[in-house]
Amino acid sequence: MLLPLLAVSLCAGEARIAKVLPSLLDRQGRASVAPSLYERDAYQAFLRSTPDQIGGLRIDVRWKAPRPPSGTVRLRLELRGSNTSTNAPLLIEREVSPPRWGGSWTQITLDTAARQQLGDLVAWRASLRRDDEEWTSVQSFLW
Repeated sequence: MLLPLLAVSLCAGEARIAKVLPSLLDRQGRASVAPSLYERDAYQAFLRSTPDQIGGLRIDVRWKAPRPPSGTVRLRLELRGSNTSTNAPLLIEREVSPPRWGGSWTQITLDTAARQQLGDLVAWRASLRRDDEEWTSVQSFLW
């Protein structure tokens, strides 16, 4: 009876990054003024058209990974912007803890100074790393 459960837990699946959502933030830290997707998209268009209202950038990453028996799992974001060179993207890393079941969202927020260093976001690459080796990655079209 315990053998099928053990087989399922051993084959829990590989690591995967399902979604990467960059969002501009206003000076109050909001990506939207209402909870609907339509309002979020309209507010993002408004922020893009009025750069003086932008206060930062938030990147939400949806990922899933089995718990490693040892070591750490790190989420790495490499960001290319209008103020960075293609050879030296802005690099952000966070240690993350895989949940027991399902996936997890991780939010990474860039303040005004970091966003000015980056400029307008052009391309991104997100990866999960285990023990300093790349486990899985996903990148934007322009990477």
